[in-house]
Amino acid sequence: MEKYLAFISYRHQPDDSDAALRLRKGLEGFHLPKDCPLPKKRTVFRDTDELPTSSDLGSDIENALRDSGWLIALCSEEYVRSRWCRREIEIFLQLGRKDRILPVLVSGTPETSIPEEIRDLPLAADLRKGYEVSAAKTEGQSEMMPTYDRGKTRASVPLLLSLMSGTAPARIAGSERRFRAAAAFAAVFCLTAGLLGFASYANKTAERIDANNGLISAATEETEEKEREAIEERNTALLKQAEYVSRLAWGALAQEDTDKAIELALSVLPEDLHGDLPVSQEAAAVLRTALSMELPPSYHFFTSVETDFQIDDYYVHPGMTEKLFLTEDHIRTSEHYLDYSGQIGDLETDMADSRQNAVDQGYTKLYYVSGDANSKRHIYCGPGLPLYSEGFLGNYHTVYTLGGEPFLADDMACGDDLIVAWRKDGAEGSCRTALFKGAAEALKTLEIAGMPVSVSFSGNGSYFIIVDDTGG
Repeated sequence: MEKYLAFISYRHQPDDSDAALRLRKGLEGFHLPKDCPLPKKRTVFRDTDELPTSSDLGSDIENALRDSGWLIALCSEEYVRSRWCRREIEIFLQLGRKDRILPVLVSGTPETSIPEEIRDLPLAADLRKGYEVSAAKTEGQSEMMPTYDRGKTRASVPLLLSLMSGTAPARIAGSERRFRAAAAFAAVFCLTAGLLGFASYANKTAERIDANNGLISAATEETEEKEREAIEERNTALLKQAEYVSRLAWGALAQEDTDKAIELALSVLPEDLHGDLPVSQEAAAVLRTALSMELPPSYHFFTSVETDFQIDDYYVHPGMTEKLFLTEDHIRTSEHYLDYSGQIGDLETDMADSRQNAVDQGYTKLYYVSGDANSKRHIYCGPGLPLYSEGFLGNYHTVYTLGGEPFLADDMACGDDLIVAWRKDGAEGSCRTALFKGAAEALKTLEIAGMPVSVSFSGNGSYFIIVDDTGG
């Protein structure tokens, strides 16, 4: 009597190994009809190690082949190219057991996957996608190279056991179904009995559980209320402390001691601004101001003034470098200005026709870039519109491009001859930022994590700093 019911010969590739494992479990685990001649306890040999690198197949493999009643060859393109798999077939043929070789097609076609020595044998099972599991099917059904379908391995087990035992596949499959149904019924019966036994205990303890739940719920509500009160008291105390420290920080900033102001502001701000601790807006404001004074160029507070109009932006008028113009809509007009004495004055607008034309086209931003008489210009941008500039004397009109295409800028910042412009780029949070210098074609694109919120240029134009809305 053979030691093994069958020897599974296969190539150590993912699909072939998966098929070998599934077939071995099925051949060993299926419950057979009582009159089936195969033993109830069956062992199938499946070599889990890689084949040897020497010329010898290995004594363990050869002994297993001699001790196996059947050889199941899992055929694929890789199987045909394996000399060790061909050697396993050769040994089985030398034993005179060609009629006990069962070819199983895993992938490819019979012509590309089944070794020539056993190509005349009927196909025992077909595990390819789109192909019926049938011992009689030997021809391909598609011009495309078929691939492995792991779902067919279990349906192939009755076919293989039928060929080994002479018992009809339907009887073998039916015996397995009946066993599984009986096992499921037994499991349900045991579960039902356990549930009925537990029901009596559950009924007796249900009222006690309900009573305990009521006590737990009341205690939980009381605890949560006390916790809320404690958190409110803590937050109030922290904000009062932050308010006091922020006043000290503003005082340090007035003395131009930015390091002290930053230290004080950070001492009352939580490390995680999105955590549970409250964030003092006063401390955050003094920290932003102190940090902005540390970055080039630094701006120091000079004076303040009350206006009778809403200030939306500012504009430095060309030729009047000591005056800051406060505007309601700076692209239309620069009517209001503030000098160092804090006095508001009026000035006639420049390039009014040019700005009005830009407004009519939908532009909402204007910047002035200084230079000699030929390079002074206004630069216009607006959401979804091409960035362009117009000479201060109206002597030229230039559209800025990126890769030869007009650059559509949502906003921009200018410093001497440098221009940083950006626009949303479709995906949420995505931004495309370009750097221009003098010429209309962009120098390069800038890798920015989010949308810029602040751009500062150095005094000599050698570098600039961008802060985006992600904090980078």
